[in-house]
Amino acid sequence: MVKQYIQINQILRDIVGKTWDAHDAHMFDGEIYIIGTIKTYIEGDIKKLRHLWPNDLSKELLCTLEKIVQKADRDTLSEIRDQITQIEELTDDYFSKQPSNAVPGNIIDFLHPKIVESSYTQFRSGLFRDAVFNAFVAVFDLIREKTKIDRDGADLVAEVFSLAKPKLVFSSLKNASGINEQKGFIQILQGAYQGIRNPKAHSLETDLNEVKTIQYLVFASLLVRRVDEARKVKIKKKYKI
Repeated sequence: MVKQYIQINQILRDIVGKTWDAHDAHMFDGEIYIIGTIKTYIEGDIKKLRHLWPNDLSKELLCTLEKIVQKADRDTLSEIRDQITQIEELTDDYFSKQPSNAVPGNIIDFLHPKIVESSYTQFRSGLFRDAVFNAFVAVFDLIREKTKIDRDGADLVAEVFSLAKPKLVFSSLKNASGINEQKGFIQILQGAYQGIRNPKAHSLETDLNEVKTIQYLVFASLLVRRVDEARKVKIKKKYKI
């Protein structure tokens, strides 16, 4: 069940990525936005979604997504992204409501080693709030560890991943796609701190269950992996003559 959720979520992210690639490439002709070069790929992604889709979950949003892709007018790319947001909300709600016995014993296989170290014991003990809080602390600990910058939260992210003077980059900043990726992960990391890490630190109240906790831990694992893979920017030394 968890593997199914992760696979669906990855396909949805891939579709969104394709729309941004098309946007960045300025693929237009007069008033009509051409998505012909990515249309076939997105249709293939939708087929994969249908194969993974739970039998007891409505496929209405998938059908709407197919119609949007077929329309291929100037608003198609933004409409696809809006539709993906609705599909993500639907699947998040569906999988979060699955009974706890749907959680596989091998969840550890989906987690980054640093998240296993920070959170797995708490998760197995049913301490879901602590598991999620520790996971996102681990994300920001890794950023500090790689950069030696002693800040936290939004300030830490803004300084480390700055477009002007970055300490870490996710990919090349020499093209629009890389710049958008850097901007996107700045927003994701800052949002994770504000929307997940901080609330879990300031309140003992929680609506977490096993499935929701796993979703958070997998998300934290993704962030840790991306930070771990981020390339350090070499600072050019200035020599006095």
